Amino acid sequence: MSVDMWSGFTAVIKELFPNAKIIYDRFHVMAIINDELNKLRKLMGVHEKGLPHLLWKNKEDLKDEQKQQLEVILKEHPCLGIAWEMKEEIRQIYQSCRTFRGAERKLEKWIRIGGILYQSIASMIQKHLPGICNYFENHTTDGLIEGMNTKIKLIKRISYEFTN
Repeated sequence: MSVDMWSGFTAVIKELFPNAKIIYDRFHVMAIINDELNKLRKLMGVHEKGLPHLLWKNKEDLKDEQKQQLEVILKEHPCLGIAWEMKEEIRQIYQSCRTFRGAERKLEKWIRIGGILYQSIASMIQKHLPGICNYFENHTTDGLIEGMNTKIKLIKRISYEFTN
């Protein structure tokens, strides 16, 4: 079952479906890492216009102008540059690994290195490592459910304009 890392979901799944494999959704993992990267950016006082969007974007999705802009900023702030590269390394693990064991090895290496800048992320990954690595067995996500929830929220928001 694919879920985010909220402990309530994990507890319910373990209780109701004791034989189910828990898979922590990759998009939730990346969202947490992006949030930490943004916190680090703010902590460092780096407030260039449009930078949060550039930091969150996938490396290969950056246009040439965006790559140059990001490169200049990250050279000025090397600690932020290392943190961004560590974020990209996690993304690369998600793209390249095809097995539980392969992902586990790479993520354990990332935890050792990434824990320097991302202590809370490293401990979160360590704590949830089996569920994170289960993703690599069949690439299950909860994206469909998340999409439906977004549409339901949109319909509810729009429906407030209707009268009886």
